[in-house]
Amino acid sequence: MIQGDNQQERLKQDLHWLGGIIDGEGMITAMTRSDSKTPTYIPRISISNSDTTIIEECRKILVTLGVAHYIQKKEYTILGKRGRPKERIKYEILINGYKRNHKALPILLPYIRSKHRRAELLLDLVRSRLSAPHRSPYTAHEIHLVKRIRLFNKNGTEGTGSILRD
Repeated sequence: MIQGDNQQERLKQDLHWLGGIIDGEGMITAMTRSDSKTPTYIPRISISNSDTTIIEECRKILVTLGVAHYIQKKEYTILGKRGRPKERIKYEILINGYKRNHKALPILLPYIRSKHRRAELLLDLVRSRLSAPHRSPYTAHEIHLVKRIRLFNKNGTEGTGSILRD
């Protein structure tokens, strides 16, 4: 019994940690794929970081939760001191698609703070699309949800925009 309680407590701590990582290093959005006449929206939660320890810890938690995802390695160049190019690598964990986000969002939502509203809106979009007939056109409400998520991402805030001080 104590072992189970410890595992539950550890999972809860991991979820709090992952929520913070998503808030700080993640993105919650609906990507556009426009390889057809009408755009298609793809729900996405992503976490980008160059620290393999952070990426591996996120991966372990997602595996424990049974949340399907994949990891992309991206190589890029920055200008270092004296304008010399430096090679960099970053990793991105991607949770793409309606079914994957339908599983992930209800679990993660209570632990996401600064991007909480985006996560709620994305979950509303996911639930709406999964309840609609396959390949049905997007409703005005669904398009509105996508626009609101993108507006939050563009503005970088979900609050009033004012900074509170003690």
